[in-house]
Amino acid sequence: MLFFVQQVVGEALLVYPKAPRPSFADQVLAAFAAAGLVPEQVSEVRELQVAMGLVAAGQGIAIVPESVQGMHQRNVIYRPLEDKHAFSPIFFSARSQDRTPELESMLAAVYATYDQLGIPYTPTQL
Repeated sequence: MLFFVQQVVGEALLVYPKAPRPSFADQVLAAFAAAGLVPEQVSEVRELQVAMGLVAAGQGIAIVPESVQGMHQRNVIYRPLEDKHAFSPIFFSARSQDRTPELESMLAAVYATYDQLGIPYTPTQL
């Protein structure tokens, strides 16, 4: 079953991390804002593990990256969120002026994956 932010806007929402900002919490809240929605109840927690523990205890829901499903948490059910506004950008850092073959290969693999999936990007000029 797919969910959209419109369907969960009335739930108690747990976002993380509380600090530093901007963070994944801001990306989640931006998905609601992009849909013209404001969650009714938002609680900020320090980290993902705290959010998942509170979800397991029935204290709310958390929007998490798909990769979190690997954290087999008792009493937690994962449901896909299918919404054009629900995405998380990927940040990549490298040393200034780094032109190693390893970095070039890694960037080529990332760009090839983006091309295959139709994800827009701006190539990095090293």
